Amino acid sequence: WHWKRFFDLQEHWLPRHAAAVTVASRTLQSQIWGLGVPPERVFYAPNCPRASLLSARDRVSATDRARVRQHLGIGPAPMLIFVGNISLGDDLDLALVALQRVRKHVPEVKLVIVGTGDGLPRLRALTADLSLHDTVHFAGWIEHQQVPAYLTAADIAIYPYRDTLINRAKCSIKILEYMTMGKAIVTTRVGQNLEYLEHGRSGILAEPGDANAFAQALIELLADPDLARRLGRNAAQRIQDRFTWSHHIPTIEQAYRLALEQG
Repeated sequence: WHWKRFFDLQEHWLPRHAAAVTVASRTLQSQIWGLGVPPERVFYAPNCPRASLLSARDRVSATDRARVRQHLGIGPAPMLIFVGNISLGDDLDLALVALQRVRKHVPEVKLVIVGTGDGLPRLRALTADLSLHDTVHFAGWIEHQQVPAYLTAADIAIYPYRDTLINRAKCSIKILEYMTMGKAIVTTRVGQNLEYLEHGRSGILAEPGDANAFAQALIELLADPDLARRLGRNAAQRIQDRFTWSHHIPTIEQAYRLALEQG
């Protein structure tokens, strides 16, 4: 009961009584409006990559890429990657189901899952049930400064979603990291992903919860490396054009000014 009270305080009472509210996604913006908070007190400021990550793409070399692949035992095989916390109830099972189909078209494909979390045992069990032992590599936890090299080593970065309120509301740092590093991305047409990525131009947005659609997107990209590289370049450029903190700090400063005036 105490956690319920805490989250009710955080998500309902505080926004209604705050002088200004910042939100990281359009869904959260709509929810705060729905609480009766006037639009002029709600400021949309999506997550943006850290400055250090913006320069990391140019620092990672072909040698770093080869070193990661050698460490993972991937070699020249087509490599998919997921990087992040693996929580209970995540949607990575969709990627594993999709991978079964992808493997029929690209038998040598590999999926590297980088991260740990409460959902990892379930994911390992599903990998066994689907006989994907030779296809899925669990890399475990890595230092955050190693993430750029791992992303550079991959051909395609993935993040499947189901259409849930939590997924519509989240503002994924994973997607930002993928974009910043110039990766071709296959994710899902849900929530903030529609703000970050333009389908067919800076990423592929499959239908939510549809493992077959997710698989088809992967198959198309694996068959067309030029398209994958173009999507990655456009994703990195979109970060530079729209999703750096220099673009959104003025909005946050405006929220602070309003709060100070009200205080």
